[in-house]
Amino acid sequence: MAPLALLLLAASTLLPPAAPDRCGTVAGRVSIASEAAAGAEVRLTRLDPDLGALSYSKVRATSSGPDGAFLFTELDAGSYLVDAKSGEHWLPFPVRVRVRAAGKLPPELDLHLELAAAIEGIVTDEDGTPLSGARVSVGDGGLQAAALEPVAVLDQETGELVRLARGVTYPRLPLPVAVTDREGRFRLAPILPDLETTLRVGGLPSHHDRTITGVRAERGQAVHVEATLTRGATIIGRVLGPDGRPAQGARLHLLVLEGRPARAAWSVLPRGPSPRHGAAGAAASTVGADGTFHLGRLLPGRYVLVAEVEEAGRTCSPILVVARSNEVFRIDLVLQEPRSLSGTVLAADGSPLGHAVLEVVAGAALPADCPELLDTRRVLLDEEGRFAIDDLSADHVDLRIERPGRAPALLEAVPTGGAPLTIRLDGISRAALAPPCSD
Repeated sequence: MAPLALLLLAASTLLPPAAPDRCGTVAGRVSIASEAAAGAEVRLTRLDPDLGALSYSKVRATSSGPDGAFLFTELDAGSYLVDAKSGEHWLPFPVRVRVRAAGKLPPELDLHLELAAAIEGIVTDEDGTPLSGARVSVGDGGLQAAALEPVAVLDQETGELVRLARGVTYPRLPLPVAVTDREGRFRLAPILPDLETTLRVGGLPSHHDRTITGVRAERGQAVHVEATLTRGATIIGRVLGPDGRPAQGARLHLLVLEGRPARAAWSVLPRGPSPRHGAAGAAASTVGADGTFHLGRLLPGRYVLVAEVEEAGRTCSPILVVARSNEVFRIDLVLQEPRSLSGTVLAADGSPLGHAVLEVVAGAALPADCPELLDTRRVLLDEEGRFAIDDLSADHVDLRIERPGRAPALLEAVPTGGAPLTIRLDGISRAALAPPCSD
């Protein structure tokens, strides 16, 4: 018998560990004014010390049936918070319930919903014209009162109101987003009552977003808010290739010389594709298939547009001065064929300047803090002082000639795309284009 006992013992050690007990349930009914609340949203949030402050990834949701009943099954043992809302009604305090081993089910919950608060109002432009399609939201970061603490809950076993430990946060209500109608009117509900919140208004491609602070609504009441949005300046136009056709896929950069671009929209106020804000105050976007672009919501300031297409060159606009917030600029940007630059560099005595370094900078008129948009090339002159550079995107470039033991020599606004150049240096730090030789 001993061998058999050993065999059974060995087999038992190979069995997988027992699965956790997932037989717990939470059930109950939702009502409003003593009537069953059908279709109410019920949330169940796991609340255990080993999960951190609160594990939002452990949230489950369901809807109440025609008789207001709801049921959560296959729950691990532990503590949970039960919350509910329906329309503009909410549960004043979430209920803390403990799920224990199988066969020890908590009693059914009676969730009585009450009327929450609401925010209503109108959104207009500077002339008082109602703005349709504007989005309005409370700005509490994802869910209302996500960072409110200490959190007050109703304990299901004792019936007492208790507060969770400091550091434990709980999002009470989803973040509602309202859209203004043709008359510019909106209504946000349910809103947490008796709590100051921030209202965010905007989401329009032509107007600046606005933040309104200190909005407070009483329980069962609606507070009225009027918001005025400012129209931003707009730049519209096309990017065309050297052949005059639309430059599909061209990359457009908006450079801020003075002022600042409008802030990006909040995630709760989507407005479709928008420029990506990068370093050095530049916003970048891609033009449409027909080469058109539309940049709106610009604040007063000075701007430069730079358009570029890989292997097709780059061009930039003149400086655009936005003096008023509602100005409209129309401009076409035409890309040029790639250009070349070649020539010979001579010393002050006319001898070839061999083995010096020539730096070519295209786009030197752009802001100094946007080096990523400059086309900079460095080449080593040969023994005869000759150089050749292809695929330049500008019709004029700046040259910098570096010589060992000497200050660099500078030459500005050198034309590209022409005949080979002859550059003569003086004895100090200047360079000049020598006149072409005549027959």
